[in-house]
Formats: sequence, C-alpha cells, structure tokens
Amino acid sequence: MMQKREDYSLDVPLDGPPAPSVPTLEHECTLSGVRLMALPPGQVEIGYVAKAHMLDVNLNALIHEQAVGSNRLRPQCCPADSVSWAPVGVDFRLRANNHLWGLLLEFDAERAHELVVERLDGRSLPRDFLNYRPRPRAALFARMAIDDLRRGGEDRLFLEGLALAILGDTLSSMDAPPSLGPAAPRGIARALDLIEARLGADLSLAEIAAAAGMSPSWFAESFRAAVGEPVFAYVRRRRLDRARAMIADRRLALGAIAHACGFADQSHMTRAFRRRWGG
Repeated sequence: MMQKREDYSLDVPLDGPPAPSVPTLEHECTLSGVRLMALPPGQVEIGYVAKAHMLDVNLNALIHEQAVGSNRLRPQCCPADSVSWAPVGVDFRLRANNHLWGLLLEFDAERAHELVVERLDGRSLPRDFLNYRPRPRAALFARMAIDDLRRGGEDRLFLEGLALAILGDTLSSMDAPPSLGPAAPRGIARALDLIEARLGADLSLAEIAAAAGMSPSWFAESFRAAVGEPVFAYVRRRRLDRARAMIADRRLALGAIAHACGFADQSHMTRAFRRRWGG
C-alpha cells in the first residue's frame, strides 16, 4: 500500500486506480448502512468510482479542481457551507486544499433507499452528480457531527439523526439551481491563499486585489460572484472560524487567539462571536 503523503488529509493519487470508497479516516463512525467521516484540514486528492452514494459537506470557500466522468480536472469555485452528491458508479476526481474540517458520508444504496421511503416521504434519490451548492442547515448539522466524531463518536443515535437530517436537506435542494459556475479565475484562488496566510494581519482590499492581479473594484465584484459573499464578510467569517477552532483546542489564552486571528483584542473578538452566534 502506498504511504500517505505528508500534509494530505485524504490521499488517493489521481494517477493510480480509482478507489471504491474513501480510505479509513481517524475520526469516523459506521452505523447501519451509513458511514460518517470527519475530514481534517489539509491537502485532498482522490479519484473514486463509488460503490456507495457519497455526500460531501464542504465548510470551506475555495477554488478546487474536480472532474466528473472525465480525467480532465477543471478549476471550480466551491462555496462555503455547501453540499455535493455523487451516486453509486459516478467517476469523481478532486484536488483541493481544505482550511477547515469537512464531513463525508457514504450511504449504502439499499439503506439510502430505505431511509427515503421510511423517513423522508419517499423522495427519490438523485441519479446524477449534484454539484456543490449552499446548504446552511446541512452545514450546521455537519459541524455538530464533526464535533461528535472528534470526541470519539460515542452517541451513535445522535449521529444517525444528523446523517438523516443532512440527507433530507440535500434532497430538498435538488430543484435549486447549482451555485457552482464555470471555471473561476485563478486570481481568486491566489487571493484566498493570501487571506488564509494572513488572517492575523491587517488586510486591505488593495493588498488582496493585488495578489489576484486585479484592480480593487474589479476584484471585489469578481470575488463576490465567485465565492458568494463580499471580501471582508468572508475574511471576518474565516477569522471567526479559525478563532473558534483555536478556542476548542485550548492551547492559547483568549487574548492571544484574538491577536492571532486578526482581532484588535479579546473584547473585539467576543463582540464578533456574539454577532455571529449570539449569546
């Protein structure tokens, strides 16, 4: 077996044979016909022709490369808090660099059919690949599942309920137009990389636009069209996401976390947390 490459959270090289399923991850749980996997941040490369239905809950806003039914990878804009669906037999290839945790779910075909008949009003399962589209409720449930899986996945009934809720929310999006447009400008990918590398710094629109090779006004419009939100709304959300992850890690004091994530001080970070999550 090929050794997993350093810095890769999911590594099935695209120049090798496709996998029938996602390799075993550290934080996962298999229930009755449903496998939930918490995917840690890091590089991702995988090609597979799935023997089970695959549902991917993506919490990042990023430019990745993907191919469906083809060997030719194309850059795509993947919005944050979005979901994709790959039914049994679909040839799917992906290369990405995730900054946040994600959730993968594999549904045994027979079990998935039972779920939609018994508990989801008999809705039909998608027969074609369903590209990434925003599903905030599914993303919320995914965050809860990731937290539980990282603690050991002991509450199996809770996880099964979350898996069902995510599947139901995904099916309800089938009639919505896909949000993933044509190939996104590579300049936006460079801008996302800069933002991620300098979240703790005093970023300016001009600096980020320069990394993308665009004027500030053109960049602001292009970024919103590609990512789905204004530049500094995205920066603020990423700072909060990183701060929450660092707080959960419990290695640094709150004041140090605030400065590391680009907030003026702990009070500034606290106010931002309350605006986003309440409390």
